[in-house]
Amino acid sequence: MKHRTLLAAVTAIAVFFAMVGWFVGRTITSPEDAAAQKSAPVASLITVPVEKKTLSQSVVVRGTLEASESSDITISAGDLTAIITATPKEVGDQLKEGDVAIEVVGRPVITLEGVLPAFRDLGPEVEGPDVKQLETSLQRLGLRPGTVDEIYDSATAQAVVALYKRAGYVAPKVSTEATQAVISATQNVEENEEGVRLAKKALTDAQNSSSLATVSFHVSDSENKILTEEPQLPEQDESEDESLNEPEAVPDLDQLQRDVTAAQRALTQAKADLATAQSSALVRLPASEVQFFAALPQKVQSVNVDVGDTATDSAMSISGSALTITSGVSASDKKLLTVDDIATVTEDSLGVTLEAKIVSIADTATENGRFIVKLEPIGKIPDEAVGQNMKVEIPIVSSGGEVLAVPLAALSSTGSGNVRVEVERGEGVIETVTVKPGLKAEGFVQVNVLEGSLQEGDRLVVGRDLVLPGEKNSDEDTSEDSE
Repeated sequence: MKHRTLLAAVTAIAVFFAMVGWFVGRTITSPEDAAAQKSAPVASLITVPVEKKTLSQSVVVRGTLEASESSDITISAGDLTAIITATPKEVGDQLKEGDVAIEVVGRPVITLEGVLPAFRDLGPEVEGPDVKQLETSLQRLGLRPGTVDEIYDSATAQAVVALYKRAGYVAPKVSTEATQAVISATQNVEENEEGVRLAKKALTDAQNSSSLATVSFHVSDSENKILTEEPQLPEQDESEDESLNEPEAVPDLDQLQRDVTAAQRALTQAKADLATAQSSALVRLPASEVQFFAALPQKVQSVNVDVGDTATDSAMSISGSALTITSGVSASDKKLLTVDDIATVTEDSLGVTLEAKIVSIADTATENGRFIVKLEPIGKIPDEAVGQNMKVEIPIVSSGGEVLAVPLAALSSTGSGNVRVEVERGEGVIETVTVKPGLKAEGFVQVNVLEGSLQEGDRLVVGRDLVLPGEKNSDEDTSEDSE
């Protein structure tokens, strides 16, 4: 019994040590095995896809979207106290061309577009660029001011009357003296027209009378010739013969013609006087009833007066509803930009993307060496975008649409100077395709296939960086230069 117990114990110990040996053998690695495990695995290909995309090179800056500068509407009522009688606009309203901003002593202050301020009353005796500015504004409003020039004429005055009528007001009155002068001048023209008519009639009557006298003379002469051939009639009393042969008075046609000419000259002068009187009687545009702004419409920011107030300073503050983006570029980037270039403006946090057009590029740099660029947004602008500093991307070169594009790392060059890509056609199958590089942007380069086949989705083997034709290779062998 004891022998069996001892045998079982020995067997158990042997099994235990066998298991320990097996476990240790599994966990302990020999130097040879460790070295083998540390060796690199078999290399596999790293590939990238061929893509179709639009490539462009851009100038990227940041700019702030802001409303145009604010302006004030100041009141001038001439010799009258500037009492506010109506405030037709409220805060937030738009002020458009031809609108009435405010009413003073019953008269409107009309807003028009133009860079020159209203510095004088405009009327028929006034000529200059401010008249042309007025006519241009009236033409935009469709009020037919006639020829847009620097002359205030009757067509301009009629358009001014129409401007007031559209605004709901009566145009400024013409003075009594000017109106009476037109009436008198009109009567003078009518009298001189009658004088010309009478002078012409006298001349015509005289010409007709002279013609009849000539005919009578020729008839009498013929009768005399016939009588000399006829038998002699009884002698008549000599006194009777003298009365019959006495000639009638002949009218002075030359004098009558001079009378017609004088009457016509008087009529011409009367008409000129009437034109002068009518010109003086044209409606004028008082400087106190119009204000010009460089850009309209604008938004009312504040109304600083109430009805019944006496206006002394600014009656209303307005700001341009037109928005601008102001940015700055370096001297090198300035050379790449031109007015009317279209930029993409984005603000990722708001999810805003819009287009803007360059409207001006400064000729001189600021103190920090930047050139101010102003852009105008295109289309509707979200209110939350105003005042935001946004990314402005201005394309300077574009592929003009989607093209085959590959990462720069996929290009390599041959010994002959050709550029190629390696396309994985299957496991272990690589095809070399010769290409011509084009526009490079955003880490990609446009390629045109010269030899082989390449299309979107093909997998390219990534190679070493390539120095494209025309670029300088810092590692380039300079042995040729040394020669």
